[in-house]
Amino acid sequence: MKRTSPYNLKKLVPMVMLALMPIANSCNNEDPVEAEKERQKQECAAKPGENFWNDELNICQHDTKYMFSKYDFSNIMPTDKIKASADSAQVRNIYLVTEEEWTNLADRNINNMINNVFKPAKKVSLKVKGKGNLKFKLGVINPADSLWLVQFGFTVNQH
Repeated sequence: MKRTSPYNLKKLVPMVMLALMPIANSCNNEDPVEAEKERQKQECAAKPGENFWNDELNICQHDTKYMFSKYDFSNIMPTDKIKASADSAQVRNIYLVTEEEWTNLADRNINNMINNVFKPAKKVSLKVKGKGNLKFKLGVINPADSLWLVQFGFTVNQH
């Protein structure tokens, strides 16, 4: 008795293996784009407090700080540096930072500083914020200017 198979096994086995190859390969195959994104995310998380991962843009962002003093506004005026930072997708916030006392300024000078320094910087981008404590002589700054500075991000006369 001779048994015959309805299929040619020499042709059937390779065809079945070819059909199963994509299924077998998909199990251990990583998407290179996703793998790179995950690597960047872990690298960004390696510096907490300095870097921030933005899930919407899928990039690592950081804050930029520009220091200034009552005698030196060169870091923040003209606003070219601030504009360049604001145009970068990697910059999350731009802080204008001061760490000194401003006790020798008159109300008129404070108002000029707001109108000629901080408002033009704020017009460049919504990323621009103030940071630090502006210590003025008590009673020198008018309430409207004080409120504007606080809304911009500074503290006023904190001890």
